[in-house]
Amino acid sequence: MLHHVSFTAEDPRHVAEVLAGLLGGRVVPFGPRPGGYIAMGCDGAGTAIEVYPAGTELRPDPQGPARFEHNLFAQELAATHAAVSVSCTEQQVRTLAQHCGWQVQRLDRGGFDVLELWIENRVMLELMTPSMLNDYLAVVGAPRIGAAGDGVERVDVSVRVAADPDAAWRAWTDAATLRQWWGLTDAHIDLRIGGAYELTFPGEDAARPRATTGCRILSYVPGRLVSFTWSSPEHPDSGREHTWVVITFTESHRGTEVALSHCGFQQGAEWDSLREYVRDEWPASLNRFKSYWLSAADGPAADVPVVDLREIPIPDPRADSAAAARAD
Repeated sequence: MLHHVSFTAEDPRHVAEVLAGLLGGRVVPFGPRPGGYIAMGCDGAGTAIEVYPAGTELRPDPQGPARFEHNLFAQELAATHAAVSVSCTEQQVRTLAQHCGWQVQRLDRGGFDVLELWIENRVMLELMTPSMLNDYLAVVGAPRIGAAGDGVERVDVSVRVAADPDAAWRAWTDAATLRQWWGLTDAHIDLRIGGAYELTFPGEDAARPRATTGCRILSYVPGRLVSFTWSSPEHPDSGREHTWVVITFTESHRGTEVALSHCGFQQGAEWDSLREYVRDEWPASLNRFKSYWLSAADGPAADVPVVDLREIPIPDPRADSAAAARAD
């Protein structure tokens, strides 16, 4: 994790104040370098951007810490740059850049976009709004899961299918079978911890980020359990954080009990809307899963209950004799 980065500016205090605004943090003086300032992100990770007066150079000192020196002939441009996620919108960044007279443009970095902001038109920062950060994390394989603790909201659904647990489990972890029973147009399943669990539903544009873009497998036990991240609402100002789904497979006298728990719903109108949506959609999906086994060539043709011989009452001979005596 990168906690802080530094560069120089003609007006370090002004630049630090602008950056603190983007980070939602504050500015403090940088004691070791007079005239320097730090934009603190206040994000719990110690994120900071140190801004030194133009011409500042760091030189190693064998006897102690690196020394700050001033070079009157220092180059104006530098190769140093940093990618920083911010909580503001693209329009807010553009408005700020216009006010400062700094160049800014949106560019594709290959799977995700950034706002290339040039501080004082000499030092580049790659800024990512929340929605851009979501695409970036999907590319690098690190979905965000915002919910934590044991008080998270969840939706529980279950269904009984006419299949053994191993077969039912494979139907959720094999891409070809998933496409078949769920009616997907595509599925990318990489069965390993952190592997992809990405599905393309009918009507989704394969050229754009899909509903499950960036979803990852969290855990699995063959024949017993699989869990994976699932997409949450996306909004230009909030980005997308993931929820997670846990599915267990338990053998029963009718086949397999498939229990699904969708966890990680947070507070807010968008989360409430998502929770109600999946409360309706998961039962429909599980019923589709049940129907798949009823129509499969190697499965039963109808939902005929299996008789459990342990539940058949044992006749009592004494009761039969008493009944015969009353009849006489």
